[in-house]
Amino acid sequence: MEELSETQILEILKKYKATREKERHNYHSVLKHSEDFKKKNRARSARWYAKNKEAEHENYKENKEWILAKQSYKYYLKQGKVDVFKEKWPARYELLIQKNYIK
Repeated sequence: MEELSETQILEILKKYKATREKERHNYHSVLKHSEDFKKKNRARSARWYAKNKEAEHENYKENKEWILAKQSYKYYLKQGKVDVFKEKWPARYELLIQKNYIK
């Protein structure tokens, strides 16, 4: 494969950026407001959910303690009562520390 010059690299990046900006503008101004797009997107989402429903339940079951620990920590953090969280849920606090969620 041949080496690209600095100007060629800049030109490629410029074209890529212009393409992405055009696609982004098209999505936000035209595509996402189209009824046909909305129907197709909802159908795709429904198919995905139906196909992966069992996997989502398994994932939740496997990570239930982790999810509960994060949710309760965020609640107490928002309330400004992290010390109460440490006293009430020491096991959850330890889990958060083990997974480096809290330092």
